[in-house]
Amino acid sequence: MVLDLSLSQIMDVLDVLSLTYPRYIDSGSRDAAVKVLQALVKRDEMRGRPEGEPDVSKFGVGEQVLGWLSKEVGRVISTKR
Repeated sequence: MVLDLSLSQIMDVLDVLSLTYPRYIDSGSRDAAVKVLQALVKRDEMRGRPEGEPDVSKFGVGEQVLGWLSKEVGRVISTKR
């Protein structure tokens, strides 16, 4: 099933995942969250490509996920010091 989400909706999903992921203690929940992130990034990467959606532009979801990961790594490192 493919959902056509707007950038605003994708950012809302990323916000929810970024707030809830650290609280998941079971691997099933963490795996499900990672699969959602992968699906969002993969869908966005197909935007603007002839084999995907050639008439639309990428939103930069992968870059948003990397930015979030960077912030999380920085936060973890600063709390370890």
